[in-house]
Amino acid sequence: MATQTIKTPAPGTIFNSDNSGPYKVLYQAENVINKNGDSIRMIAIQFLITGTILIRPIYSVLKGNIKDPYYPRIFGVACLGMASEKDDPRAFTIWKSMIKRCYWSGDCQYHNYGGIGIKVCDRWLCFEYFLQDLPSLPGYSDWFNSTSQKYHMDKDKLQQNIPKNLRIYSPNTCCFISREENEILMYRENYTNKYIGVMQYGNMYKASFYNNGIRKTMYGFKTPEAAACVRDFWAYMENRPKLNNVDINIDDAMKNRNNFGREKLYKLINK
Repeated sequence: MATQTIKTPAPGTIFNSDNSGPYKVLYQAENVINKNGDSIRMIAIQFLITGTILIRPIYSVLKGNIKDPYYPRIFGVACLGMASEKDDPRAFTIWKSMIKRCYWSGDCQYHNYGGIGIKVCDRWLCFEYFLQDLPSLPGYSDWFNSTSQKYHMDKDKLQQNIPKNLRIYSPNTCCFISREENEILMYRENYTNKYIGVMQYGNMYKASFYNNGIRKTMYGFKTPEAAACVRDFWAYMENRPKLNNVDINIDDAMKNRNNFGREKLYKLINK
């Protein structure tokens, strides 16, 4: 029985991939030898959406099961490129969270980021390039050598003179700063209250702080001074600098809050 010969598609022939859009044949590339010693015919193709050029076996080209690493399949705008999450899991977490809050309306922080116009530069929409640029950011060594969430990647410190809705995540506008500095920047920009870690809601105030990298919030304070005192008490318990200067003791501050004693504060901090 004669073996059927697979015909090489002509240059310019269009195929549709399973998940990366259409691509066209460019030319027949040099054959490769697989581990069994068989000669595999290779075809150069180009994806029409991204312009990505790849060389793949002819059977993959004909079937359409070719994946474009630069196709924007992550939240509809971003891609991994020639990198993967395994290359740097910590960096990937930062990158994906950045993309998510800027471009996915379902993210709980979208209204503070993408919802007001904050964007990610075109280069950083690709994880491969983000990973290449990360070591050049100011403060990178501090973040790299820290195993905790002590340092955050920040876009605001270097763009304080730019309206918030025009800010962008990019190699020239981002740096790594401590979570204390990040918190100070956030509260100075977002809230009119003069105390760090204190926010007004209705006629009441709440105190926010980090505990092992996780934000904790206590509600129900009648005065901003009481909320600021609680936030500074937490800083003292964590052996970290206080961010407010409030002339009120912790017991009086907790009495300012209904049905919540000092012992509950200890439990929350030590959770």
